[in-house]
Amino acid sequence: MPHPRPQPDRDLVVTHAPYVRALARQLVFDGHLAEDLEQDVLLAALESAPRDPRSLRAWLAAIVRHLAAKAFRARTRRADRELARAREGGAVPTPEEILAREDLRRSLVEHVLALDEPVRSAMILRFLEELPPREIARRLGVPVETVRTRIKRGLELLRARLDREHRQGRGAWCLALVTGLKIEPPSLLAAGATVLGAGLPGVVAMSLTKKAALAVVIAALGSTALLLVNRGEPAVPRETPASAAPEPRLSRSPDAASPLPAAVEDEGGRTALAPAPTPAAEAEPTTGSVLLTVRWHDGTPAVGVGARIYSSARGDFYADAFDIWTGTGGTHLLEAMPPGKLTVALDRSGSKGCTVIAGERVELEITIERGFDIAGRVVDPAGTPVADADILLDRHGGGWNGFVVARSASDGRFEIRSVDQGLCWISARAAFYAPSAQRQLIGGAVDVEGIELRLDQAGAALDGVVLGADGEPLAGARVLAGNEKAFDQVRFDDGSSGRVAAAQHVVCDDRGRFSAAGVPLGRLEVQARGAGHSPWKGEVETIAGRTSRMTIRLLRGTSLVGRVTDRSGAPIERAEVQGNGEWGFAARTARSAADGTFALSDLPAGEFSVSAKSKGYEKTEAVLSGAPGAELEWNPVLGSGLAIRGRLLSPGIDFSTWWIRCESQDRAQSPFTASATPKADGSFEFGGCADVPHRLRIHAPGGSFFAVLQLEDVHPAAAQRDIPIDPADLLSCRVRGRIVDDTGQPLAGIEFNVAREGHNTAPILTADAEGAFDIGELPPGKYRILVRAAGYAPLHSELAELLSGETWDFGELRLQRGGTIRVQLERAAALASADVHVSAALPGTGRGFWLPVHGDEARSEVLSPGEYRVLLYGMGTPTAIAQRSARATVRAGEETRVELRVESGVPVSIEFTPADTEKIDLQVLDAAGATLWENRVGRQAKLVLPPAAAVVVATDSKGRSARAEVAARPANPESSWTIELR
Repeated sequence: MPHPRPQPDRDLVVTHAPYVRALARQLVFDGHLAEDLEQDVLLAALESAPRDPRSLRAWLAAIVRHLAAKAFRARTRRADRELARAREGGAVPTPEEILAREDLRRSLVEHVLALDEPVRSAMILRFLEELPPREIARRLGVPVETVRTRIKRGLELLRARLDREHRQGRGAWCLALVTGLKIEPPSLLAAGATVLGAGLPGVVAMSLTKKAALAVVIAALGSTALLLVNRGEPAVPRETPASAAPEPRLSRSPDAASPLPAAVEDEGGRTALAPAPTPAAEAEPTTGSVLLTVRWHDGTPAVGVGARIYSSARGDFYADAFDIWTGTGGTHLLEAMPPGKLTVALDRSGSKGCTVIAGERVELEITIERGFDIAGRVVDPAGTPVADADILLDRHGGGWNGFVVARSASDGRFEIRSVDQGLCWISARAAFYAPSAQRQLIGGAVDVEGIELRLDQAGAALDGVVLGADGEPLAGARVLAGNEKAFDQVRFDDGSSGRVAAAQHVVCDDRGRFSAAGVPLGRLEVQARGAGHSPWKGEVETIAGRTSRMTIRLLRGTSLVGRVTDRSGAPIERAEVQGNGEWGFAARTARSAADGTFALSDLPAGEFSVSAKSKGYEKTEAVLSGAPGAELEWNPVLGSGLAIRGRLLSPGIDFSTWWIRCESQDRAQSPFTASATPKADGSFEFGGCADVPHRLRIHAPGGSFFAVLQLEDVHPAAAQRDIPIDPADLLSCRVRGRIVDDTGQPLAGIEFNVAREGHNTAPILTADAEGAFDIGELPPGKYRILVRAAGYAPLHSELAELLSGETWDFGELRLQRGGTIRVQLERAAALASADVHVSAALPGTGRGFWLPVHGDEARSEVLSPGEYRVLLYGMGTPTAIAQRSARATVRAGEETRVELRVESGVPVSIEFTPADTEKIDLQVLDAAGATLWENRVGRQAKLVLPPAAAVVVATDSKGRSARAEVAARPANPESSWTIELR
């Protein structure tokens, strides 16, 4: 006996009603018929829809299309019958009319086929194969916004070509298409059956007898044609008796930028065309185009590679930059670009520039050099693979300006090809997960595999719309979800480092809408900006597994104009003027022209900061107050300040290839930093310096790692100084070695630093496939190698002193597998938010490590095995925190857990005698004999102990010892004790 069919979920069906309604209206172009169609579809769904919610929407779409086709055929047959009766006895089309009609259809098809790639493919897929933009983007391997841009461009080109072909104006060719082709109101369903094929693989040729497909294109070309076929009105306007002809009323405002004629209504509400304006003479081209082609190092097309486009002709070189992705063939056509310098920065490797010329197309080719590949997977907290996660790559600081460079597969795996050597950060983002932290990588000659990006917290989604000051959607507006200044360092379980998750940057579509999938929970900072508007900042509350929606309304922005001059009134060219901060999402930047003038737009409608600076001048700053739509004037005057002048001296050296870096040693008073290339004779000058000491670092060619000479306390007020360069200090040394694991096997691609004593810079390098390195040329000095690798304890080599011309071989640097320490903090209720510090030290080595504290936990990096002392301090807190210590045994591959109590304490001062006492090992015990604190101290020790009696046990380096009882008294600000060692 057959089982009864399970009934569909009624609530689930009802939730899809808006989708059914929207699809029905799109297909039938009749509001009343769409409502009937919606009811029929929902009734069918309640009776026989599939129970699987994942397939319900596709099933509904199929039913809507089926019923819409049925309704369309019935309506067409009825219209044909009515038209046949109306034409009984009328004229039959002449052969000339039939030929003219077919010629029109052929002309339109040829115009579509004549479009250049990649615009032609997008037009065919959108209007004649009727694919949605998202599916077109998937097929062509480009972003959705690129598809929309190509379609918009295609329609503009078709309009322009038809305008040129029909000199009577746009109204003439619209009318000719409608009347000549007898276009009915377009049906997407009917059009979907006919497609064009020229140049698009797998697409068959279109039959010219299919009028409905052409109707879709005509509907998109301009509203004039649609007005002419509106709801059964005649294609040719009816004549009104002259005596009763009313004054026409505009029903559509003519577009000043388009020759599209305005529609008018007569007294009976009938639609007609206003007289078409006389076509203007073709203007000189004001923009150009760039055909970008990107190839991999093996010559194959680089499809789906992102690039950031910077134009010198845009208002703000940085803020007005935009992103594109290469499509089929590794190409992307940049259209309507203003003349000037153009820079293309690829998402993974280098940059290249060209000059845009008005009226011309420039070709720019970029080859991605062989870099290092990254492979890994995305997992959830349980280690389960996460599919369809966006993989973000940032090569400029781990911020919100990164690119989506890959997407995880069904098994969570992803690959990134040929990333440029150097520092980068990668992270993952997926729907309804909080974004992952950013892993820091150093690329070299070896590929990086096995990277795990963990989405370990639940997240939410954010949707919204940005409206302009006129209340209309603001296309192209930018939205930033998250804290743009979140650069905190994090340490991963394997010991590698990185940064917290970056904020998410999204661009609004043509309707001003934006969507951010995978945002963190709680109060989320949101910023928005758009052309001509004041930046906006606010917050939204996000809830796990739900989509928060918001509407952002922007005010008109403030504009700023002015002129940059020096104190004599002379203009300063290429001075950098910045508004609303020197960097960030809403900051604006401009360069002054030859006459010193500048202009900034999109500044806040409120208080904001401005600054102006130029090489050789002192920086000047101000705070201004803007208002919506206001234009302010600010004329900064830059003082020349003080100067540091000098000359490098060494016989026979051309110093024009050297470089010098100058920086203030008092960054709080003067954040001055600048670099300069001396003249061939060694002379140099740094202007705009403050009256504080500066540091000079002098670098020889090829020696950008370390300075040949470093000078401290260089004062601008001093006279020009001569700086002799000793030939023995030139680059002539090398260091080499090999990094292996604890079994002697080489570690390929391991990160390491070459550190020079007395210098605070240590370049990050990578070993080759055999774990080897050979670094030079270096200036003479004392060097050591620092190595960090996931799962291994940090290694600090011996300190080697290299004289001129020497090479030092560090031999095998053997890493040791290590473990970690996790400290659980037990806090008294009153100290829940007290600031504490935790460190760990390996006794006898003199080396300690800070453990970052997050809430009630602190976790170490990977440490070498051994017995460690873990110490807790209360530093900089209003309430004195009692010092605590514990011992932790670290074992390779294991995590050791320690508990420390956070409680208030009393300061205690202890002085040890006799006077020659030093290096005292101190242990503090409670009344029960348990260790409260132990560490090595000096002759005078200041402690913070719990408010109770304690026993102090001390032993110095000479073997003398003492045991004494001390009592920390809360009533006494600081208890003092003297203990004699014997």
